[in-house]
Amino acid sequence: MTDRVTMTVSGRFPERFVERALARGVRFQAVERTGPRSMRVTVAAAGARAVEALAAELGLEARVIHRAGWPVWLKRMKARSTLAAGLLLGAALVAAFAGRVWRVDLTPLDGALPPAEEARLAGWLESEGVRPLMRRGDVDPALLSARILAEFDALAYAGVRLKGVHLTVEYRTEDAAPPLYKAEEADCLVAARDAIVLSVEPLAGKACVRPGDAVRAGRLLISGEEKTGPETTRPVRALGHVTGRVWFEASREAALVETAREPTGRQITASALKLFSWRLPLTAAEDFDCQDEETDFLPVGGLYLPVVIERRTLRETAERPRPVDRAALEARLGEEALREARALLPEDARERLAWTDISESEGALSVRAIVEAEMDIATPN
Repeated sequence: MTDRVTMTVSGRFPERFVERALARGVRFQAVERTGPRSMRVTVAAAGARAVEALAAELGLEARVIHRAGWPVWLKRMKARSTLAAGLLLGAALVAAFAGRVWRVDLTPLDGALPPAEEARLAGWLESEGVRPLMRRGDVDPALLSARILAEFDALAYAGVRLKGVHLTVEYRTEDAAPPLYKAEEADCLVAARDAIVLSVEPLAGKACVRPGDAVRAGRLLISGEEKTGPETTRPVRALGHVTGRVWFEASREAALVETAREPTGRQITASALKLFSWRLPLTAAEDFDCQDEETDFLPVGGLYLPVVIERRTLRETAERPRPVDRAALEARLGEEALREARALLPEDARERLAWTDISESEGALSVRAIVEAEMDIATPN
């Protein structure tokens, strides 16, 4: 039963109503008792008319509460004749737009190409038809990636991702070739700064320090020589890593007493009539030695005559020393000193510990921050 009508029937003896309806050929899809004198029935659309006629004949009340099925939908579609056309048009537009590429982006995965080289890549893509509004079916990501790598020698990787209407060309530039090791260029490795040696890893040459040694900046760490026999050596270019424990320091200082301006309670007012650069004093006032000043302008001429009264209020103040909040000052100086000390760490350094030392001298608070770190301290001589 594709077309169905749900109705409520109310009145006396509803069971008799069902029996008579069945006798007249009405076929019910569902019958449900909802009360002593009411029931809910579901019938086909053709049977609904017979149910209404029988209910009127028996003095019962029949009321339609729901209609369903394809005839109802067809009637609704006829009532909204433009809806189907709108749905079809919308589907056609979605299909047309989804079949095109609307955005093309170049995305570097590490360092970007120089502007001129990136512009050449963008121009080459456009010359190959890779541009907004191109058909999605015209893009073969694997083939396009291979062609980009064949055309641009500066790229180590090129990938093409097509997601929806967005095409992204990702690339990675080639790493610079590592420096060549030439053994005949004899050289030594020395300490770049004062440190405690933690580990020594000579790759070429002879280690001159051991873990636990304290070294000064400039001390020889790995010498540029290797044994060629029991008593003979040859000069080489020293290579290796010497990890050391190093320290970086920074200090910040501030006074424990600050000068505060406090009002004394005395104030005077001076006023003048002003029109552009012309000024006529009305009441004069002599400035205090130390004061705060506030100026107000009161218009008196209206819109067409910009005359104002300039009123200056002078409030006398006195500068008095007062102690600062020591805890807040220590916290602020400590943060600034630590931030400054950490800024001194090289990129390859790894922080191990950090602490601050606080001292006071002649009314000033001094905070010294120390950052302990590990780093490779070996550098060519």
